[in-house]
Amino acid sequence: MGISQKKLGIAAGMDEFSASARMNHYEIGRHTPDYSTLKRIAEVLSVPTAFFYAEEDELANLIKSFKR
Repeated sequence: MGISQKKLGIAAGMDEFSASARMNHYEIGRHTPDYSTLKRIAEVLSVPTAFFYAEEDELANLIKSFKR
């Protein structure tokens, strides 16, 4: 989506020294963010939180289109 893991994490309120590692762990599925963290990430990316729960790309894109 055009933003580094570190910048995304920092923008979502994470400590600058752990932001990249935390975002990487979320992305690869090693850890799952709590709802408040996921909500902040969604706000930074301008997508609804439901976007992250979609199991199919088509549904994710449909959910994303409602945010516009």
